[in-house]
Amino acid sequence: MQSYPIQQWVTKNETLLYYIIGVIMLVAMSLAVWVDKYYLAVIPLLAIMAAIFTFQPYWLFLALIVVLPFSLEFEIGSFGIDLPSEPLLIGLSTLSIFWWISKLERDAKILFSYPIIWMLSIHLIWTYICIFSSSDLIISLKYALAKSWTIIGCVIGAYWLVNNYMRLIVTLSVLFLSTLVTIGIIMVRHGLDGFTFDSINAACNPLYRNHVIYGVFITMLLPFLWMLRNISRPKSVIRLFINISIVVFIVAIYFTYTRGAWLALPVMAISIYLIKMKLMRFAFPTAILAAILFFTYLSKDYRYLRYAPNYEETIYHDELGEHLSATLEGQDMSTMERFHRWIAAFRMFREKPIMGVGPNTFVQNYKPYTSPSFETYISENTERSTVHNYFIYILVEQGIIGFIILLLLVGTFFSYGEYKYHQLNHPQYRQIYLFCMLCGVAFWLNNVFSDLLEANKVAPLWLFTIAWMLRVEQWDKKSSDRNSLLKTS
Repeated sequence: MQSYPIQQWVTKNETLLYYIIGVIMLVAMSLAVWVDKYYLAVIPLLAIMAAIFTFQPYWLFLALIVVLPFSLEFEIGSFGIDLPSEPLLIGLSTLSIFWWISKLERDAKILFSYPIIWMLSIHLIWTYICIFSSSDLIISLKYALAKSWTIIGCVIGAYWLVNNYMRLIVTLSVLFLSTLVTIGIIMVRHGLDGFTFDSINAACNPLYRNHVIYGVFITMLLPFLWMLRNISRPKSVIRLFINISIVVFIVAIYFTYTRGAWLALPVMAISIYLIKMKLMRFAFPTAILAAILFFTYLSKDYRYLRYAPNYEETIYHDELGEHLSATLEGQDMSTMERFHRWIAAFRMFREKPIMGVGPNTFVQNYKPYTSPSFETYISENTERSTVHNYFIYILVEQGIIGFIILLLLVGTFFSYGEYKYHQLNHPQYRQIYLFCMLCGVAFWLNNVFSDLLEANKVAPLWLFTIAWMLRVEQWDKKSSDRNSLLKTS
């Protein structure tokens, strides 16, 4: 890794630095006691940690991986923040920008030679452009900034710092172990309530916002856990531990009672076949076309009103069997509330079809556009949740152009990923690449029912996979070139 002048100074003046740190700590603690503000004593520690992470950015990345499953969501006025992961992510994105600038001639050119990076960049740029049409410029700007440091930190940061195979294995192992601890905590809390359907959200809080985020996150991580199993030594203690953990993950997924997470398991299995048979590039556009035809059919002559629920019968069911039955009968509150907001979203889209109402402004604008026929007991929306479909979410907030960009982004991820998968030569790298794509399958399938590209935990994991896929391509190319050289020598 490149040695900067400040790092060279630290190496030469290590003893002096220890004395300086000691004096600063002593002064800070004395000041904290003197003014009775004990939190002041922590500030120098944070400064020292920031310095360490600046000199050793991979430690910063690992710190982010460790705390990611434990990160909590806080509201400070109108500003939401995930602690402690978001400050680490902001620091990582800042260092990543400096790295990118310093490596502009070589690594930046390589990074921006990939179509998926271009599509992510266009998606982010259009988000900023849509701020100018927003009904609330401040909220939209905060949203765009948070999206920026998430994408930069998770994609460029992971690409920069996970730069060899062993670092990837260490990263996945740390993430797996950290997540396993949160699963244990939630399973114990949920078990004390009898693993009931109506107690899962309480068991997840505050580690996960709700059972959906929890279920999707551990489902996305499951393919990587299988990969760690495959590379472990047969009949070893490590493989036994991972085998038991896989069972724990699957049981935990069941007890999340998240229908999208359940559906993702067979869909990921089917996707393995589709990718290997080179059919994924056709499956995605077919699914999009089917969805467009479905919504067109419902909207023509107001056909959707035929499926309006009975307000008194559309309730929250606290038993799983009743919940699934109500879903099939059109009397499930969460499903009908989705229709309630989708209708509002399409009505809003008709008023601002090009640039939308502005990033992150759906919640404060949608209620006048709703249909009373689909109103449910949770239509007050006290938790201020959004559309519950990320594609419709972008359509209403960033217009038809933003919607097309999103489709191209997701389509590029799967079609380009499938194309590159079949070009890889090393079996181990092909496996990593495949499992990254399966993680994306679970993520985007659940974006049909939720809005997850800005969600704590799950969004960073998908963005990490983009960086890892690009690195795998490079590792495979180097491996192939090395083998070719050996054969010709």
